[in-house]
Amino acid sequence: MLEMLYEAIYILLFATLILNFMLSRAMRFFNVGDSTILSPIIGTALGWLTFWIMPLSIAGIIVGVVATIMSNLILTNIIYPKINDKMDEFVDKKIEKSTNTDFNKALYSSTPEERVKYLCRYMQDNNYYCFQYSVNSALIYQAVKERIDNSKLLNEYPEVKKIIGENTNELMFNISNNSQAVGIVFTPATMNNKNVYMLGIYAYADESKLKERIAFENRIGHLLDKIYILSSSAIKNIDSTYKVDIFPFKAPY
Repeated sequence: MLEMLYEAIYILLFATLILNFMLSRAMRFFNVGDSTILSPIIGTALGWLTFWIMPLSIAGIIVGVVATIMSNLILTNIIYPKINDKMDEFVDKKIEKSTNTDFNKALYSSTPEERVKYLCRYMQDNNYYCFQYSVNSALIYQAVKERIDNSKLLNEYPEVKKIIGENTNELMFNISNNSQAVGIVFTPATMNNKNVYMLGIYAYADESKLKERIAFENRIGHLLDKIYILSSSAIKNIDSTYKVDIFPFKAPY
């Protein structure tokens, strides 16, 4: 008789457990509750507590079901959104802090190795140098073009092809082989209602292995850094008040 009593209690306990987890899954399926683990645990715990107070009573099952539903709704509609908002805010701040630090180091580090190290982290993300100036954009273009043409840049990078873009004030550089391709552009744009020049990678494709990709990105990073240094120097000669920053920017190509 005692064994049958224990058996009945075990059946009720496991029935409560299984029912609560099935209920939480059903709530997820019908998109009314997102908690598939915590809410059935809460419901089961309260159900089992009820069984401890009133053995062999179906009140434990009822309490478990109600607690599972209520906790699921509370967690889904009240608790989780607050936690997610806090987590999103925390992650956004961390990303922003990290990004700003890396961008500052890419802009202002004293050695090209340091600048390229941080710049390469964002090689595939279309992050552009943004030059803000107070003179005519045609003067900027001409000064940068002459500075690059008079440098040894293209001799150092024989694989680079300089292309004059459709925009008369635009410079484009293409680098490609069987598995790797990158396009660099120096192009006028508008940001925050101000005329700017954007310098950065507008096209990136690399299907090579990790070691080759790292070497390729390092070489492209140094190329982009040298164009940045040449551009900065040329712009500074005609506008000493110019400013430069790095922004995520998708070029319309």
